[in-house]
Amino acid sequence: FLERLLWGHTKPDAALLFVSARLDAFEAGMAQGGSTRQYLELLRVLGVRRLCVLVGCMDDPDINFSESRFSEVRDVVWDAMRQAQLLEDSQVEDVPVVPVCSNEGDNLVQAPSRHTPWYHGPSVLQAMDAFADAVGPSLEDSPLRATVQDVHRIAGVGTVVVG
Repeated sequence: FLERLLWGHTKPDAALLFVSARLDAFEAGMAQGGSTRQYLELLRVLGVRRLCVLVGCMDDPDINFSESRFSEVRDVVWDAMRQAQLLEDSQVEDVPVVPVCSNEGDNLVQAPSRHTPWYHGPSVLQAMDAFADAVGPSLEDSPLRATVQDVHRIAGVGTVVVG
């Protein structure tokens, strides 16, 4: 696990951090030594300054696209970012936190979705576009950098790149 984690984090310009809105999963990730806290620390060490947080599993029956649960998760993540000293305190609340549901495509390309009319922030795609704007024109002239962990050739399907 650690090898794959570090392989994909050699020197990222920006990051998408996925956190689950599910009751037990979110609390476990945010606990002392939890994976979400560890990822925030890793992002700080790597110098990542452009970040978008995706709050997933919003379609979970216990969550049901709850605005209050989303706000709770967002506020706890922002506090954890402050504690990890990932960004200056004044910059933390500029980090977009987007409620998503990949099954329905909620807020991935357009926001708000029909399930989250209360959400007024960017979609994931819009947040990623803002990364490029923040970096400046130098990225536009550069090739896309992506780590490749493995390549599988599957008969009848073709080549599948994993990274």
